[in-house]
Amino acid sequence: MAAEGEMAAKVKKTAKPKSAEDSTVRTTDAYIGAFPPAVQKVLQQLRTTIKRAAPQATEKISYAMPAFELHGPLVYFAGYGTHVGFYATPTGHAAFAKELARYETGKGSVQFPLDEPLPVKLIEKIVKFRVKENFAKKGSAAGKARPVSKRGAGLSVDAYLQQAQHPHTAAIQLLRKAILSCEKGISEEIKWNAPSFIFAGDNRLTFRLQPGNRVELILHRGSRPKPLGKFRFDDDSGLVRWVAPDRGQIVIADLPDAKKKLKAITDITRRWFAANRKT
Repeated sequence: MAAEGEMAAKVKKTAKPKSAEDSTVRTTDAYIGAFPPAVQKVLQQLRTTIKRAAPQATEKISYAMPAFELHGPLVYFAGYGTHVGFYATPTGHAAFAKELARYETGKGSVQFPLDEPLPVKLIEKIVKFRVKENFAKKGSAAGKARPVSKRGAGLSVDAYLQQAQHPHTAAIQLLRKAILSCEKGISEEIKWNAPSFIFAGDNRLTFRLQPGNRVELILHRGSRPKPLGKFRFDDDSGLVRWVAPDRGQIVIADLPDAKKKLKAITDITRRWFAANRKT
């Protein structure tokens, strides 16, 4: 906690790019949209990279910049005129000090120049490291009473959902049943601390269960990033928020909303699995 406090204090003090100083910015989309197109492109790439590495993390604005949380603060990022800032707490940066040595760094911060390719693979490693740290802290805080809290390891989906006691379990079960029956060859497991669906040898669709006031379905192409190549997915449903050409988000408010959207979601997921069969 002390390390996170130090990092937060540093972020609060230094990371306030001019176009993001407006305290009325409430969303990551609005934050990114305040920058010139060239900076927006890199910020969006950084955001997508974090999402791929930590699909269960939730977004917010904290210290006037985009932040991700997963059982506590995970990482932050910010835009500037000549670089983007990435903040993964002092421990996250210390663990990758050698790889980050070529960049301008501080205690818990690193600057990635806009005129160089973003080190996507390195960022993914750092984010995944931070995810493990936060889950380890959660498991330690929970004590011995909850030995299965390690990302649901060893649990069936039914057992996991029973243990999780999510307020929208009924909606989850309705969607889960529809997804499993929409195409042959679909299986499920607990991955990223939520039910995830496997098709054509990889995870393609995963629930996001946090925060507990809604349910989200994340459409993605696997546990690791893949080159876009010839992959295409046409969608005019209006239900999916596409953060990348191959990554989308569907938000379900509650059981009535799940019932209302069920037919459209089933069609989207069926076509999504079919598209991923070809890649």
